[in-house]
Amino acid sequence: MSTRDDVKEDLATVYPRLTRPDIEHVVGLLNRAPAADRGMSIATALKPVLPEVAARLETLSTDEVTEYLRVLRGVGTVTLQSWTDPTGPGPGIEQITTFIDEFES
Repeated sequence: MSTRDDVKEDLATVYPRLTRPDIEHVVGLLNRAPAADRGMSIATALKPVLPEVAARLETLSTDEVTEYLRVLRGVGTVTLQSWTDPTGPGPGIEQITTFIDEFES
């Protein structure tokens, strides 16, 4: 299973319960994460909002954590850009999965 598959699997589980403020919070955390962070401090920071993601980060290698967080940051940013009505529902999980599949390496 690839890191992108891990992100898709995790988001399929957690995305339906997330609000726009949750995603804004996650993207903000990811944007502030130190580049040298091996994922442990970001895992701790994400645990209240995304406990499944935090648990996944703890099992990945350093390279996989870097890739996972890069894809998660990208998909979070695109999700916010695609969420046209802040009070309405966000884009569907299918749109998010498509973005992950098309996300550049």
